[in-house]
Amino acid sequence: MHPLDPPLPNCTMPARSLAMLFDGPLSAVVILAGILGNVYCLRVLFRISINTSMLVSLTGLAIWDIVLLLAAFSHHSLWTSLDFLGIREEPWDPYLVALNGLMECAHITSRHETTLMQNPYYHVFYRTIFLSVLKTFGPFVIITMLTVSTVRSMRQSMDCRATILIEQGKDHLFMADQDKTRSLQTISVLLLGKFLMLRCWPTTLAMFPVFFGSSASERISPLPIDASEFFLLLNSATNSFVFVVLKSAFETRRLKRIRMRQRELVAQHAEQVLSIGKALAADKLFLLQDIEHETAPANYADR
Repeated sequence: MHPLDPPLPNCTMPARSLAMLFDGPLSAVVILAGILGNVYCLRVLFRISINTSMLVSLTGLAIWDIVLLLAAFSHHSLWTSLDFLGIREEPWDPYLVALNGLMECAHITSRHETTLMQNPYYHVFYRTIFLSVLKTFGPFVIITMLTVSTVRSMRQSMDCRATILIEQGKDHLFMADQDKTRSLQTISVLLLGKFLMLRCWPTTLAMFPVFFGSSASERISPLPIDASEFFLLLNSATNSFVFVVLKSAFETRRLKRIRMRQRELVAQHAEQVLSIGKALAADKLFLLQDIEHETAPANYADR
């Protein structure tokens, strides 16, 4: 190194730190599990009968989650996993060298800022205000509005169906539809709540530069930033888990309630038949007693 060159800054984050563990192998595992789970969720969606609007919303959610997870894997998870495992230090493998070069090209904008990215107006208006609002409050508003609209349209459709079933006297189908509506509403609310909860920490980090300046974000440890990105991946990866597992649990409980209602109806019918049989037996007994009373004087006169 030339003696006039400035000394290189000390690296405060080792190659095998906890931050890279979040951003690399753990994220890769979550991404792989999320892709498989969303594909399985799509398969389940097309094999069951649910409301059309709910089907469209959940299908779009699963497809968008798959796209997001694939983009996250190709953008930073693969590169960080290779760096964490030390595979990038194998120069004799030409395929890995080419792959690492491709990953470096993808990270060139985040490692070497251009003149535009160093402009103070760019930092204030675009990165601090526009991106913070678009990436934080935008998803909250959009997801909340879509969830409310989907649940409302589903309830209107199920209410119309319930009116028809009640007029036709099919009370057992009406009760089954009520249970199905409650389960789908609960799943929608849980998906929304999970999204809001896992977005809290990324939102806090995104709004941090707005109140404390863009230079304040440089003093944040890399672990919270990587953990916030991990939470975003976890949200996309667990949507299918919440839908498939909870729907299966609700469906099991709904079928159990249906069986209990059927048993209660059978018991009520049995009680009604028993009471009718007792009434008929009592009437027959009274009739026999009346016949005996009527025939008794005649028999006495014959004697």
